[in-house]
Amino acid sequence: MVRMGKRKTERTRMMKVLVVGAGAQGGPCASILSRDEAISEIVLGDIDLDLANRVKAKVGGNKITTVRVDAGSVEDIQKAAEGADVIINLTLTAFNPNIMQAALKAGAHYVDTSFGEPSLMDICARDNILAQVIEKRPLLFENEFREAGLTALAGEYKKEVERLTRRREKLRRQLQRHFSMPVVERDYAEFEKIVDELDDLRRRLSEIKQG
Repeated sequence: MVRMGKRKTERTRMMKVLVVGAGAQGGPCASILSRDEAISEIVLGDIDLDLANRVKAKVGGNKITTVRVDAGSVEDIQKAAEGADVIINLTLTAFNPNIMQAALKAGAHYVDTSFGEPSLMDICARDNILAQVIEKRPLLFENEFREAGLTALAGEYKKEVERLTRRREKLRRQLQRHFSMPVVERDYAEFEKIVDELDDLRRRLSEIKQG
């Protein structure tokens, strides 16, 4: 998890939260927030208003209001975020820049849960937050959030660590099978590829945990 900026002050009043995305993550998130005594209002926004309304009906209670939000429009998001203390982004990572800009304009803190969808073979292949952390480059809107006194929690490293760990374990099993074969049947070119990738995964996992 990458933190940018900081809180202006400790908030003691009830909080209003905008959740952008009412799908597989947004629905459960709204349900959990609705049971939090520190949350006074949840605005659940999605481009599919019917979906958001179905989530609201399922969750019940009187904390949730719904609104149609186009995550492709900064103005749309900013309008939905009026009065919100925090925006939780549970949409596609392609919309992260728009929602972060809207949070800055609305004076709201920001949370998302994804580093993007990097390839297991090359986690720096796409310019996502994980790549920026590993390469020690400035993060998107890092300075803007810091100057505004706002907090942005961008990405959840645990998922990426788990994904790379699963890949590592798969390669280790392949290596074990290699050594269980008769010497004359072993593919040493494949062996070298496995060893190289295991070494690369070890380095990447170490960088993520240190970053």
